[in-house]
Amino acid sequence: MANSTNNNTVCGLCDLPCDSKDKMKFGIDNYIDGLCAFIKECQTPLSIALQGEWGTGKTSFINVIKQNLEDDCFTTIYFNTWQYSQFNMAESLYFSFLERFWKTLLISQTRMRKQKSL
Repeated sequence: MANSTNNNTVCGLCDLPCDSKDKMKFGIDNYIDGLCAFIKECQTPLSIALQGEWGTGKTSFINVIKQNLEDDCFTTIYFNTWQYSQFNMAESLYFSFLERFWKTLLISQTRMRKQKSL
C-alpha cells in the first residue's frame, strides 16, 4: 500500500510488469540471456512453459525475452491463457488462440514485406 508524504509524493511498490532488461530488478539477466540464446539456436520446434508463484516476475521475464527475440527479427506470439481459465471462458480458448496466432503472423508478414521493399 502506498503512503503519501507531506510533499505530495507517493511511495510504494509498483506491480506492473517490466518490458526491458534494464528495468528488471530480479537479478535474472543470465537466465534471460541463456534462454534467448537457446531459442535462437534451437533447430527444432519447441514449447516453453514458465511456471511460478504470483508476483515472481513471470510476465516481466516473458516481456523481456519477447523484446529480445523481436529485436533479432523473430516473430513472437504472446497468448495469456490465464484470463480464459480465470473468467470461465475455456470454450473460446481454442478459437481465440488461433485468431491471435493468425493475426500475429499476418502482421509479421506485412512488416517483413515492407522491410524488403525498402
